[in-house]
Amino acid sequence: MARKRKAPEPWRDKPLYKNVMAVLALVAAASGLIGGAYNLLTKKAPEVVHDNTELIVDRSQAMNEPWEKTTRLDAVQSAGKAVVATIAEGENLALRQFGGPCQDSNTDLVVPFAQHNAKRVQTRLASLTAAGKAPLNRAINEAIGDFGDQKHFEGANRRILVITGSDDTCQEPELREAIRDKLAADASGAYKIRLDFRFIGIGLRPEQQRNLSELAKIAGGRAVFADHPEEVEPLLRSEVHATTSQEQPQPSSGLGGRSSQPAPTGDAAGRGSQSSDVQAPPATAQPTEGEKATVRRDTKEMVNTLAAGVDHLNDALASIQKGDFEAARHATDAGRAAAANSQGLIPLDASGRGQFPALRAASGKCFELYKKLLDRASEMISFYEKKDFDSYQRSAGEFERLAKEFNRTKQRVADLLAHM
Repeated sequence: MARKRKAPEPWRDKPLYKNVMAVLALVAAASGLIGGAYNLLTKKAPEVVHDNTELIVDRSQAMNEPWEKTTRLDAVQSAGKAVVATIAEGENLALRQFGGPCQDSNTDLVVPFAQHNAKRVQTRLASLTAAGKAPLNRAINEAIGDFGDQKHFEGANRRILVITGSDDTCQEPELREAIRDKLAADASGAYKIRLDFRFIGIGLRPEQQRNLSELAKIAGGRAVFADHPEEVEPLLRSEVHATTSQEQPQPSSGLGGRSSQPAPTGDAAGRGSQSSDVQAPPATAQPTEGEKATVRRDTKEMVNTLAAGVDHLNDALASIQKGDFEAARHATDAGRAAAANSQGLIPLDASGRGQFPALRAASGKCFELYKKLLDRASEMISFYEKKDFDSYQRSAGEFERLAKEFNRTKQRVADLLAHM
């Protein structure tokens, strides 16, 4: 009888196979360690986010007072929901609120800075309820600290947008000095951090408007005002999307404001650089250095605001082509707010006589051209809706002509400023 052959030993049980697999496992483990170490050594630091916006919203009892057919808080929540949705997903966005007892914790960063933050901000904004006093100065002071990681914000746009239905009601004037000192320290520090403050006062009395304007000057910013609920959204939209200047001023001692370079006006405004033929008689008196500084600041602010307005009009034209007439009207509303914000900035001396006639003439022409651009954009929406394409094309041609002239006049303003 034949002897049974022993079954061959499986490869995985043989010593040679086991040794080879052990070696391979060691190699793989070593590769993983080396690869992990390499990744740690070569990992890049997080990139700085270019645009950073913090909204500060008043939720004091003043925001609950009737305002025409609504309340201030309802108007802000409605406008905020619409405008926040238009902020780019890649932008860093944060929300701070203020309101409550003056001696208690009354301002909080309820949504910290992060990208893709619009829905979180909309949700928290909608949940705000109005109560207590308005510690506006404290909210501003705390918000400066929200940008405390200076290296993280180095070289980036840093905007703080304050929306309030009151001036400060907690009587803490010492905080204004703290605000000025903090801003000066940040601006002179290693990273040269400067913040772009924008204030929107809603339904304020004249005395409250003066107080808010004074706080804006201390912060090196500016204040605009909504006198009616329907003005809140276009003002907010204009301020959120306005060009942030990298050339901001040092915080003032109460007499200055934000300074910025004129911004590009977009494709529709053309790229011409020829000087316009604006003429004006020579000045009859020499302006003081203080008057010159004020004129430079206000004129740059005016041109920058109008240039941002042209960007809104370009957005309106793009929306018309897509058939999105609601978006086109929103864009023209923002453009209209830009015109309102810049109207009082045409250069005058301290007495209002106008000692800068050439600059005044060029600035005035710039403003008038912008108003015509705004009219043409509004016409174009109406014509396109009615399918009156012949009239639309005529308005489009006129818009292009006016845009080029606006650009030339804007350059003329810049030239005059450079030689002041």
